[in-house]
Amino acid sequence: MVNALRDLHTKISEERARNALAQAQRQAKEKAGRKKFNKLSPNDPARKTWERQLDSIAVPPDKLGGAPVMQRLLIDASNMQNAILITISSCRTDIATLPNEYTTLQQNAAVAEAIGQLGGGHRLGPIKDYSADLRLVNQSEAVVVTLPHVIYLQSGQVRLGAIMNDRTPLTFTWRPGKTPTLITSSIAQSAGIQIDPAATTVMAPNTPGRQIPARQVTLESLRFGKHVLTNVTAFVLPPEAEDYGAQIGPEAFAGFEVKPDPVLLQLTIQGAP
Repeated sequence: MVNALRDLHTKISEERARNALAQAQRQAKEKAGRKKFNKLSPNDPARKTWERQLDSIAVPPDKLGGAPVMQRLLIDASNMQNAILITISSCRTDIATLPNEYTTLQQNAAVAEAIGQLGGGHRLGPIKDYSADLRLVNQSEAVVVTLPHVIYLQSGQVRLGAIMNDRTPLTFTWRPGKTPTLITSSIAQSAGIQIDPAATTVMAPNTPGRQIPARQVTLESLRFGKHVLTNVTAFVLPPEAEDYGAQIGPEAFAGFEVKPDPVLLQLTIQGAP
């Protein structure tokens, strides 16, 4: 999967390069027709046809993340990166907890009796040393986190993937400005988050004509590629606001400089752990 993720990033770079070349061709054609078509009314059919022709040549760099081909590549890359990191986290946890699980089993009288009946030479424990596997897990993670944390556009809005509490993938819509971190009730449920009925409640912002109360929770972690935020304050939306979706903004990255760059198609975080 790591090689497949690398291949996706290569395709993303190639698509950016192809669009940049086409952008130069678009600019040349736009310059050649400017005198003729700029004199026409914005609603003139001939001008609209010309503008559509320009748009068919290349996508503006800051809109490329919403173009169908590029958007699909970015979504696949985001999902694959999260899947790999979740798998790595799970493997690391399993390897780390294995000795304690065997210790617990050794203290079970029935298990001890069953092993005793097998005769000498039998013991309870793993059939192999997982040190090499752990090194491979760490090496894979080191490769994955060096790749950019991609973003894409959907309906003109920046979207970015994340991992909640090391095991739950989700996709946020980026909200610039002072915006609380919001997650949907279905995401909270899938992550096993318990919501205290007495928890602090805020009204979700940017919901014209709707009053949507959201209850406060603390997320153990939010991971964006190599960057991990811990003890993140978030608010869970009620089930009837599922369509609002998960939202995040600069407030979640307090103390750090964060910037979704739609031209570079990635999230940059400066100073994050």
